[in-house]
Amino acid sequence: MSRFRNAARSLTSGYAALGANGLYLLASVPLAIRYLSDYEFALWNIVVQVAGYLLLIDFGITGAVSRILIDHKDNRESGSYGSVIKTGMLVLLVQGGIIILGGIVLTWIFPSLLAIREDYARIFKLLIFGQCLLLGGFFVTRIFTGMLQAHQRFDVINYAQILQLLAGFITQWFTFHIGWGLYSLLAASAANTAVGVVHNFVWVLYLRLFPSKDHWGRTSSNIFKEVFAFGKDLFVMAIGLQLLNASQMVIIARTLDVTAVTVWTIATKSFLLAQQVVARISDFSSSALGEMIVRGERDRLRQRFRELLIITASVAVFAGASVALCNGSFIAVWLKGGSHTINGREMKDVRSLSSRLTEHADPVSQFVWTQFSESSRETIRTSTSTNALQATLVTELNNLLTNSIYEPQRFKDVALSQETKYLLNRKLHGGWLARLNRLLLEDAFPEQIESSIKFSSAWPWRNDVLLGLLLIVTSVTRCHIGLTGQTKQIGAMRFVYFLEGLSFVVAACLAAPRFGMTGIIAAAVVANILWSGAYGFWRTARYFGIRVSEPLFAWLRPSYLYLFSMTPITVLIAWGTAGLFIVPRFYVCATILFFIGSTLLWIIGLNNELRREFKHRLKPR
Repeated sequence: MSRFRNAARSLTSGYAALGANGLYLLASVPLAIRYLSDYEFALWNIVVQVAGYLLLIDFGITGAVSRILIDHKDNRESGSYGSVIKTGMLVLLVQGGIIILGGIVLTWIFPSLLAIREDYARIFKLLIFGQCLLLGGFFVTRIFTGMLQAHQRFDVINYAQILQLLAGFITQWFTFHIGWGLYSLLAASAANTAVGVVHNFVWVLYLRLFPSKDHWGRTSSNIFKEVFAFGKDLFVMAIGLQLLNASQMVIIARTLDVTAVTVWTIATKSFLLAQQVVARISDFSSSALGEMIVRGERDRLRQRFRELLIITASVAVFAGASVALCNGSFIAVWLKGGSHTINGREMKDVRSLSSRLTEHADPVSQFVWTQFSESSRETIRTSTSTNALQATLVTELNNLLTNSIYEPQRFKDVALSQETKYLLNRKLHGGWLARLNRLLLEDAFPEQIESSIKFSSAWPWRNDVLLGLLLIVTSVTRCHIGLTGQTKQIGAMRFVYFLEGLSFVVAACLAAPRFGMTGIIAAAVVANILWSGAYGFWRTARYFGIRVSEPLFAWLRPSYLYLFSMTPITVLIAWGTAGLFIVPRFYVCATILFFIGSTLLWIIGLNNELRREFKHRLKPR
């Protein structure tokens, strides 16, 4: 099969996987928020990020094995191909055991480091160990992914992701329903992992990617040295990547508070999804570029890489503009403003709330009391069990949220928040009405009901603008990093990435206490431009024997023109829709930007050669 068809198949299935991921996020996050408090949701995301640090124990071996397999895949019966697989599996098996041991160590370090609440310390430890046990136990199976990547079967990996998401969501929904709480997310992670491993293994067998019985070769110290020599460079880069991509939540929990992690996690979901959309273009082209390098097709490599850079940069501009313009309103539409149910862990003072209701301390308390059933009122008056009181109050208060509870006279003495005022006097129903009622109860009982996250104030619009800019610069940088990896000449790039990650962490830790999450995003943008961005263009120019100005300016000229066209258009759309309610504003902004942005992407964002090739490839045959 041709490289173009392989890349096209991988890209198509990749976007199908991204679509499935988008649907998963749309459904799974509201599901988790319904059953978990903001603190618990933040806790799980910290667990995933902390456990991810142990993946550094890979030392770049998985990527190295995948790349070296490309060198031998055309001659699978030589013994060298099988030797690489056996050696890689042995190393991954040992590393998996180290990850499990590392998980035990992390359970003792991070609860105190992140100041986890005492009542959650034990479950936090169990979740970290459970996640590390999953990562370590299945670590050796990463070899299947490496083999599929080497043979350019990214489509198979994408199909696995779709099945994994489905299995994870079903498990999460079922275990939440039967009351597993935070452990539901660990169960979903286990189901996700198991399905992915089985799927990839079956496909490796079906495609006959293993060498035949008599041509496996032996585990070899020479192969190990080759893998490790390449992998150690990737390892240093991986540390930098980990610092850049998997340290934000730890920094936020340490410098701000744990609940702020929930804001970050939810508000950056669309950014991460958009980043994956753009990254698929370069990721699924990497094996083809590596094959051109192996076969010495240098002129073709230069042409294809230039085209890859233009497509990636222009698509990144479109995606970045979408994030900058629509992310804030998307969050509101997605979550219907935020949490619109109350769970037991959000009841700050059950006894105090019971007293206010029974004493009819104010008009709101009197109204709420009259809406409760007689049996619930009796329980509140007579029960001495805090758990019974909590369960009764939660049930009755959630029943109240379905119909409007607001009357001006009833809430005249209540200090309403800005978000509550924004939703008043609007025709709301369903989740939006429940959200307004939840906010009204929070305002009326601030000492008894925990305040939910108010994204309109917790996540200002400037964060979305910076995320859009970060998406553009990191997408372009990723192309240069990918080329460096395929040449197997990592060189100083490993130190550049490491220094970028280190400088980002230092800058973010200094900026976060004063500028909050805005400072963290700004630190990431500056670090990328100064380190891997600058070095990546220089390194690409050196590899092809050209001046830096050629890939930086000449190659990217269509993308710059597209950026300069999209910026004022995005600003005008934002200004023109500022007076709309958040729901219609999202749909209006998204629709206008899609049609204008996609049209200009074709006309301005691509050069003539790319438009001609796309027309030729898409022409019916």
